[in-house]
Amino acid sequence: MSAIISSLLALLLFQGQVDHATSRPAAAESSGSRNGPRANLLEAVPVDASLAIIADLRGESIFEDMLKAIARSQSSGDEEAEKYAELLDSIPGEIAIGIAPDPRTPDEAAFVVVMDVTKPGFDFRDWLDRRLLPVLRMQGRRKRLASLRIEGDGGAFRIVNPHDDNKSFAYVSVRGGTAVLANRANLARTAAAIRESDKSFADAPGIRRILRDLPKDAPIKVLFNPAPILKAQKPPKKRSPDELLQQILHPEDLVAAGGFIRWRGRTVELGACAQLADECKGIAQWFDRPDTESTLMRELAGEFPVLFRIGLTSLTALPDGIYKITDNLDETISTEYREDLADFNKTTGIDFNAAVLGQIREEMAIAVRPDFSKQPPVAWTLVARIQNAETLENACAKLAEHFDLAFDARTSEGITIRSTPQPTQLAWCIVGNRLVVADSFATVRDVARHLKADPTGKKSEVIERGTREIGAANQMMLLTDVGLLCRQAPMLPALAGPRFSPLLSGGYLGASVTRRDRGVHLNVRWELGGPAAGNDDMIDSGADQLIANLTENLAASLAVARHQRQRIIGMTNLRSITQSFYIYAQDHGDRFPESIEALAAENPDLLPLALLANPYTQDGPESPGEIAEYGHVLYRPGLTPKSAPDEILLAEKSVQAGIGTNGANFSFVDGHCEFIEEPVAGRLIEMIQAGEPIVTVAAATASLDDSNAP
Repeated sequence: MSAIISSLLALLLFQGQVDHATSRPAAAESSGSRNGPRANLLEAVPVDASLAIIADLRGESIFEDMLKAIARSQSSGDEEAEKYAELLDSIPGEIAIGIAPDPRTPDEAAFVVVMDVTKPGFDFRDWLDRRLLPVLRMQGRRKRLASLRIEGDGGAFRIVNPHDDNKSFAYVSVRGGTAVLANRANLARTAAAIRESDKSFADAPGIRRILRDLPKDAPIKVLFNPAPILKAQKPPKKRSPDELLQQILHPEDLVAAGGFIRWRGRTVELGACAQLADECKGIAQWFDRPDTESTLMRELAGEFPVLFRIGLTSLTALPDGIYKITDNLDETISTEYREDLADFNKTTGIDFNAAVLGQIREEMAIAVRPDFSKQPPVAWTLVARIQNAETLENACAKLAEHFDLAFDARTSEGITIRSTPQPTQLAWCIVGNRLVVADSFATVRDVARHLKADPTGKKSEVIERGTREIGAANQMMLLTDVGLLCRQAPMLPALAGPRFSPLLSGGYLGASVTRRDRGVHLNVRWELGGPAAGNDDMIDSGADQLIANLTENLAASLAVARHQRQRIIGMTNLRSITQSFYIYAQDHGDRFPESIEALAAENPDLLPLALLANPYTQDGPESPGEIAEYGHVLYRPGLTPKSAPDEILLAEKSVQAGIGTNGANFSFVDGHCEFIEEPVAGRLIEMIQAGEPIVTVAAATASLDDSNAP
């Protein structure tokens, strides 16, 4: 989710300056255009785009809050954060973003942002001037975009940068109810005046089918067209790991893909779907069996809070599927397997495929629950439906005899349970036409007792509802009964904390994979339970509360990560400058340079100006003459490699307010760098600026102690 939002924000802010030729033919611009506003914004996205994001910002306050919170967390100050928030607030409705990357030149990706501007009273030109441009002008090193301006009139504009010889920064076209912003001129023009006969992203193979499968009311949708990337890919080298991976995955099996997220009332839903080729040759061919409904999950419901199932024709499909893929690489692999299997069957006297693997049919279910009498505190079981219990038991007995395996056999309530000797913890039994394997004798006994009691008549309302809503007929399904999980592990809400504990009051968390025609669908849903005591608002706003809490934590995490990244960049820069000083000293009589300006002017390769930029604002010098004004590094000239190792050599120019700690980075004569917190950091910077002869952490600490003495 954060990747989607970051892409959305990045593209809205047009990172980078561009002035390239279009990827569409010029002839496409001369014909007639569609009349009126476009029903599908994807019609303005080029057909060679590989990724499209559709976001609807109308009436989704939580979604807007999420974007604004993330934008604020990535801002350098309150003013910048507010401008980001105002920009997001002002977007009138639905937008679509298309990206057409070229894997050979990733920095030359084309993008298009399409906006629905039909909102009554919305003035697009005013929006450009008062909302978009102020945000764009804040971008760039030393505010190099601060002088951006708009040229043009009517339905065609371009945003130019006077600071860079009036090069075009972006192109804008408006037609009917659609505005198109792009980083290539012809993309903007042809996208706004696309003809009926022109192909767009919506016409790419499989995309319209994916769009039909995605819910129309989802506030954000993502669409993927792999064709442009596959077309630009170079074939892997023969017998290389890349070739093996391609044979297993076979990217050509994927025609198109998409995903969405939405929340309504007490439900959060996340979904993805993929359109597959008519004939799959890679791992995707495992999704070729019909969807089935699970009975095993229903039988285990009420005892185990976490349930997973996989539908299968029989377990023989597993090796068959694996060797079907490896045959694409080397047919001798599966031939050797079948020869070895025939020898094994002859030696043991059983038909392994028919008597063992072939007996596991229809489905397998895995169930998990807490068990605090064990370490780790988890009990699990695997239950499989078998065709003939006697055949399987006889085959297992022959295998045990062949491999000289001894099992402890105990009878409980008429059921023989076999366990592996200590220290291994594994047990199994057969109940009717079900094989039960579990982590211990106790778990097998409990599951066998439960299955014998005819659990099919004891339905779990939560599991039934979850199964129905995420797809009762499926190939794989995972369901968690949150209420049962909390009853079996009552400390879970306490561990989650008061903010999130109401979200664990019930409901379910589930996912399913289904196959329809040539489409594979993943559906993930979290249904929140009833409200916590005294929190009636939770009934209708549970999902909103969940998203709000997650957004708050995500934004805080992003802010911390951003500041830590900037701090590390600052420290890395100081370390690189220190190393350049030592290299300089080797050729100059064991002396450090007279000044940073002189070193940067005489040896630009030894001291790139980028190392002197402020990592927190990206402002920095563009020539040695600007180092004094725009550089972010303080230098103490006169020191040598033989000076006291604890002397400060370099420092950041100012203390930075951090998340929890304020301070600055410093470099020492011995070559190491470290972050020093306030107030010592501030006093060290003052001592350097005052030109004091000794600047060490000990001296700064002593100076502070003297100042604070009564």
